[in-house]
Amino acid sequence: MCESDRDTIRAAERTTSRLLSPQRNPEKEGHIMAKWKPTTFSMPLPVRQGVRFVRIPGWPGYAVSDNGYIWSSKQKGIWRRMIGKIDKVGRPIVTLCQSGRQQTLVVATLILRAFRAPRLEGMECCHYDGKPANNNLENLRWDTRSANHQDAVRHGTHTACRRGEEHASTRIPFTVVQAIRKTARTKPYTVVAKEFGISYQSVLRFVHRYARVDA
Repeated sequence: MCESDRDTIRAAERTTSRLLSPQRNPEKEGHIMAKWKPTTFSMPLPVRQGVRFVRIPGWPGYAVSDNGYIWSSKQKGIWRRMIGKIDKVGRPIVTLCQSGRQQTLVVATLILRAFRAPRLEGMECCHYDGKPANNNLENLRWDTRSANHQDAVRHGTHTACRRGEEHASTRIPFTVVQAIRKTARTKPYTVVAKEFGISYQSVLRFVHRYARVDA
């Protein structure tokens, strides 16, 4: 076999090997690797001294801190504290996004859901100090609507029980009246008035059913 025949065979073998091997595009592969980013599931939680963080159930890329804030890693995979708004009753709210879905939620509710437990039927988010802007975990709890009204009366934030607005035609929730009547069975009216932040005359009206209430 002459040298020219050997060259022809080697060229044919190289062509066959190239056709049978998988095609690779280094430039394309490099482009794909450059565009890869860690998912929101893989992002570690923020680290702050003295602050605990927990992911929000059902909302990947979002977390809550026990000092009362919502955090998001949606932009460039960096955790940032969200700046929300205040609703009509003074509660901080934020808008979360996921798969094209947006939902505006109360910050205090998100914190309780993440750190404590999901809200049970009939439960409300209550603030121990009566300040809806204070969403520190230690200030929040799940409780009944009746207990929430009692907090409002005790803190003087319930409009129907503020001094100067207490008169026979005032309507207040029946749950608050029930709490006043129950407490008045075992305590003097003066103590009840001080405990609920209302006047002695108002206690008399509520206990003896002179005041109008909402059923």
